[in-house]
Amino acid sequence: EYAELTVCDTGTQFESIAPTASTNRVCSSLAVCGSTKYETVAATASSNRECADLTVCTDGQYETTAAGSHVNRACKDCPEAHF
Repeated sequence: EYAELTVCDTGTQFESIAPTASTNRVCSSLAVCGSTKYETVAATASSNRECADLTVCTDGQYETTAAGSHVNRACKDCPEAHF
């Protein structure tokens, strides 16, 4: 008797272990980058997405590129005598 293979939900899961002749596939939850991280590597059907911490501009810097879900924030030092 044969059992149907598990189907991973592509919106929330990836195939972490491929099926074999004697075992079912294993699906794992996709990482969620959240508001303090951005996606550096997109998820595929068989790999998880990768996230990195967003750069935080420090005192004496200003934002030159806004952060986004797939883009890191960029900062630049303020000109002298400015803040």
